[in-house]
Amino acid sequence: GAFGGGGFFVVFSSNRRLSKLMLAELATDRWIDKQTRRVMCVVPFYNGNYRLFALARLVFELDAGGRVDPSLELRSTRLELYETPADALRVCLELIFVLFVLVQSIAMFRRALKLGVRKYFARGTNLVDLARLCSSYVTIGLYCR
Repeated sequence: GAFGGGGFFVVFSSNRRLSKLMLAELATDRWIDKQTRRVMCVVPFYNGNYRLFALARLVFELDAGGRVDPSLELRSTRLELYETPADALRVCLELIFVLFVLVQSIAMFRRALKLGVRKYFARGTNLVDLARLCSSYVTIGLYCR
């Protein structure tokens, strides 16, 4: 659900003993009460063998009737994208793709201005080219996200 900005958070230590003490103090202070609507645990991970970063988000949503609705979200990504020789080749191919899309866009824009936009897009093949360029920009946008 949607919740306001009010709330509290605790950052646990990587020291197991200290984290247990923090958790015991939270339980003593009754940190979950009738007004609690969400308890979230977010844990980052790193796998050095595959150079993958992951984020696990475990959420417990609590309603006024006492029902608990748990959910788990896992996300992983490579943040170290360009490290090996194969990665260097990949970045070159990615740059060529972006340049190709830009050159094709400029050429299409010039032809459309020269012929007139309506006349230019009256041909079905030009509409297909426009759709291809739009999907290329979407691909670039999703990749850079």
